[in-house]
Formats: sequence, C-alpha cells, structure tokens
Amino acid sequence: MKKPHWFKRLLIGLALVTVATSVIVLLLREMFFTGTILPPSPLPSGKIVDMHVHIAGIGAGGSGCFVSPALQENFRFAQYLAGFGVTRSELQQHGDDIAVDKIAERLRNSTHVQGAVLLALDGAVDERGELDLPRTEVYIPNT
Repeated sequence: MKKPHWFKRLLIGLALVTVATSVIVLLLREMFFTGTILPPSPLPSGKIVDMHVHIAGIGAGGSGCFVSPALQENFRFAQYLAGFGVTRSELQQHGDDIAVDKIAERLRNSTHVQGAVLLALDGAVDERGELDLPRTEVYIPNT
C-alpha cells in the first residue's frame, strides 16, 4: 500500500526539524559552554571515611559469604578478587577474613582515607523469607 504524499512530507519535515534543532543546540553549546570539565576539587585537608565499600568472600573460614558458581566461573570474579588484593587460593587457605585484612592494610597505608564502611549484600529470598542461594549471585551477611 502506497503512503500518501502528506505522510512523506511530514517525515521529511520532522527530520529537518530534528537536524535543525541539533545544529542549534550544538551552536549554543559552543557559544556558552566554558570547557569540557572543571578542574578537580582539592582533597580535604583531613582524612576521609569511604562510606560505600563492598567486600565479598566464598564462604571460606565459615564467613557465611556466598558467590554463585556461575559468577565464580565468570572473568569478572578474578577482577573482583584482584580489587580486594586477594586470590582464590588465599581465601581458601586463610578464610574470607583475609580480604578484610587486605582492605584494612590499604587503609593504614592511605594518605587520604582513614576508614571505610564495609557493606553487607542481601541475597534473594524465597516466599518464606529464607535465603535462596540458587537465585543469589552474591551474598554478604551483616556479621
């Protein structure tokens, strides 16, 4: 079925309006925008507390932590462990607490951060409110 001429004209008109609006926005940006980024703010003179730090573990040493088998097989898992400064074999040998020890060591050596709030991470729960490990990717208990 052939579309009416007015429909083609409408589409062409909308396309032209879109292009014209984009050009106007770009011109206004060039005229009034003062730069790509502002210079970084100076760090505070005292030490700061990082209020949002995640930790993870594999349940080693009775920690109660859990990482799903699927995530443990994913390339991201090795990156997470590297971020904590630990390896899987260190977790298995010394328990999940070694990851906390590594973070504490970094805090002691930091020139700007004096403390961190380590956050728990809820897992999926079933209809009874019980932890549902098959549907959970990562679980970090409050204790």
